Amino acid sequence: MTGPDLTPWLNTVHQGDCVRVMRRIPAGSVDLVFTSPPYNLRTSSGNGRRNWPGYDGHSDDMPHRDYVRWQRRCLTQMMRLLAPHGAIFYNHVYRVQHGRLQGHSEILAGFPVRQIIIWNRSGGTNYNPGYYLPTYEVIYLIANPGFRLAQSYPDIWRAHQEDSDWIPEIPTFPLDLPLTAIKTTGAQVILDPFLGSGTTAAAAKMEGRDYIGIEKSRRYCAIARRRLELTRPGEPPPLPPAYSPAPGPDAVPVAGNARLVYDRIRGAILTAEKAEAVLRLEDVAEGLGLGLRTVGRATAQLKAAGYIVVVNHGRWASYSLPPWIGHTSPFRAENPPWSGRTSLTQALTTQQECVPDENERTS
Repeated sequence: MTGPDLTPWLNTVHQGDCVRVMRRIPAGSVDLVFTSPPYNLRTSSGNGRRNWPGYDGHSDDMPHRDYVRWQRRCLTQMMRLLAPHGAIFYNHVYRVQHGRLQGHSEILAGFPVRQIIIWNRSGGTNYNPGYYLPTYEVIYLIANPGFRLAQSYPDIWRAHQEDSDWIPEIPTFPLDLPLTAIKTTGAQVILDPFLGSGTTAAAAKMEGRDYIGIEKSRRYCAIARRRLELTRPGEPPPLPPAYSPAPGPDAVPVAGNARLVYDRIRGAILTAEKAEAVLRLEDVAEGLGLGLRTVGRATAQLKAAGYIVVVNHGRWASYSLPPWIGHTSPFRAENPPWSGRTSLTQALTTQQECVPDENERTS
C-alpha cells in the first residue's frame, strides 16, 4: 500500500503561514519535525530582546495568551503530519518574567512529551543581576508511540549558539542540532515549519534526506532557497555569498601577520585534538606582539572558512572546528567541548614568527 503523494511538497521551501500550509500537507507523511519557533522575546520583563525589531513579517511581541494559542495550533498540525513512528524536536527557551521562571506547560499540555533534551550552548549575553547567565535551551521530544532511536545518544547536546551568517539580524540554532536529530533517528522526511535561513533543510539535504520547509517571510524564503541551492549531500555546508573570497569591500585579507595568527589558532586546535577553544583576545595579541585588529582579521577569516567563531563583548572568542571535521562530529563523545585559555594561548605564542608592527600595536 503506497502512502500519500508528497511530490509537490518535498525538497521545496513553501512561503506562507505555517498553520495554513501544514493543513494542506497529507496527514502522517513526515518522519521528523525539527523546529524553533519565535520565542516572543519582545514581551520580556527583564533583559530580553525588547529593543530588537523582531523578524521580517513577525514582531515577536504577541500577548502571552495569544502566543500560547498560536503555538498549540502549530503543534496540533505538526502532530497531524507525523507518521506513527515520528517525533517533533521543539526547541524553546525558559524565561524569567516578573521575577519568576516561565516554562512551557501551557503550550505543551496534552501533547505526548517524552523527554527534554538540553542544548548546552555554552554562552549568552542576556545578563541580569537577578539570576545566573542562561547557557542552555531545551528541545522537547514530542513523540508518537512508535518512535524509536536508530542509535543511543545522550540527552545533553553541546553546540555553540550562532549568529546566522545567512540572516545576520536573527538568532539561529547551529547545524549540529538538526544533524544530530536526523542521524540518531534515521528519519527520511524532515519538516521545519519555521524555516528561517534554512538550517534544518540544509541538514536534511547534507544527509541525503527529503525536507519540507515552511517560512512566512518572502525574504527569508529567498535566502533559504539560495542556501539550499549551494548545499550538496555529503559535503561541507556552504558559506553565504557575503563570505566569497573574491576581492571586494567586504573581503577579509589574510596575509602577513593575520595569516600567521589564522594558521596558529587553527593548528593549535587541530594539534590538541579538541573540539573547542576559548581565548582572551588581548592575550593572543599581547603574546604575539600584535594588535587586536590583526587578531580580528584572523578571527573573521576563520569564520569565513567555516569555523564556528563566537566573540563575546569583543574581548573573548570561542573557536570551534567546522562540523565536517571529525573532532566536532556529534558521535565523538570522547572529545567533549574544551575550554583551555592558558594552555592554548601558550601554544599560540611559543614561536615568535610574527613581526611586531607599530601600526598594529596601536590598533
